[in-house]
Amino acid sequence: MNEQVWVVDADVLDLLGGSEGFYSRDGQIRTFWNSLSSAQFKDRPFAETDTSHKQVIPYAIITSEGRYLTYERSGGNEARLDKKYSIGVGGHINPEDHCSDWRRVVYFSVLRELDEELCVLEKGCRFPVSNLVYDKLKIKGVLYDDSDAVGQVHVGLILHAELEPEFVSTIQMLSEGKNLTWMAPWELYELGDRLEGWSGKSLRALEAGAVGCSVSLKDLSEK
Repeated sequence: MNEQVWVVDADVLDLLGGSEGFYSRDGQIRTFWNSLSSAQFKDRPFAETDTSHKQVIPYAIITSEGRYLTYERSGGNEARLDKKYSIGVGGHINPEDHCSDWRRVVYFSVLRELDEELCVLEKGCRFPVSNLVYDKLKIKGVLYDDSDAVGQVHVGLILHAELEPEFVSTIQMLSEGKNLTWMAPWELYELGDRLEGWSGKSLRALEAGAVGCSVSLKDLSEK
């Protein structure tokens, strides 16, 4: 059976500006958020070639004291990103994330992805990393990058959470990545094209002071 992914009509991008960009104003984010009420699941092979819809990808960025959680992609489902460095944790929204209220779908999928790829290792025990960030995540922007075949059929919901410094050393990778480290912006810029495209664009937007949504993802999901 084909994997199914959550998609939104491409026309919503016209409401944001209609072109490639990082849309970070509160009103733009809420416009996109509200459009998700009509999102639907489609077979991924079809969605990969259907530019009339965009696959919604939550992309969570975690920072602490000016440094970004960074890892090298390895062994994931997206071969086009293999061996690229990333500051984003996320992936497709699947039917397993579905619930009766569409507002909760994104929230649940983000927490699931974080717990699939990261954990907190403390005193020999593993804990879900979502426990640390579930109420901290804010949407910083909606990212559309149509510069390549991947970007033309995806739209990113860029999220950010600031982590307390005492937890930095406890975070570990579980899957789809290796070489987890914490990097300052200047170190990330020095990676050049080894830093995946969405990470580079998100980094520049965050460092430029992207305002984002005024409330947390948790708050949005409960309205």
